[in-house]
Amino acid sequence: MLGGNYDDSITHPAFFEKYIFPVLHDYAEVLHRRGKYLMTHTDGENQRLFSLYRRAGFDVADSVCPYPMTRCRLEEIRAGFGERVTIWGGIPSTLLCATSTPEEEFRRSIDETVDRYSHRTHFILGVSDMVTAACEWDRLQYITERSCS
Repeated sequence: MLGGNYDDSITHPAFFEKYIFPVLHDYAEVLHRRGKYLMTHTDGENQRLFSLYRRAGFDVADSVCPYPMTRCRLEEIRAGFGERVTIWGGIPSTLLCATSTPEEEFRRSIDETVDRYSHRTHFILGVSDMVTAACEWDRLQYITERSCS
């Protein structure tokens, strides 16, 4: 795991390309020669960084956070990372909170995500960024039950 917290509104693509890309790329090459994988934290707005991510050579995009917490829908994120990069995340943490997401919207979103991505390779379903104290325990249980059925 190589730390990061990229967001194209803060980590401008030109800055990323000059200062972050070479480090990610070098680490990826060293680890790949040793049969290892490289993961980095990509939970922000990523649209303008996707082409750089694909060239950087890392293997796992950690804490991928889709709409409504970012502008990008999960299918756009999947396309942006390409098929080689494993996405770890996909469930916005706001879905777990009753104050931000009604129950029926939560269930519909989880059902759609599981139906669309459970059969895919290079996808690890997880809550993006963090499970907050406002999380509804029943919602975490629903995700587990739904994704394991």
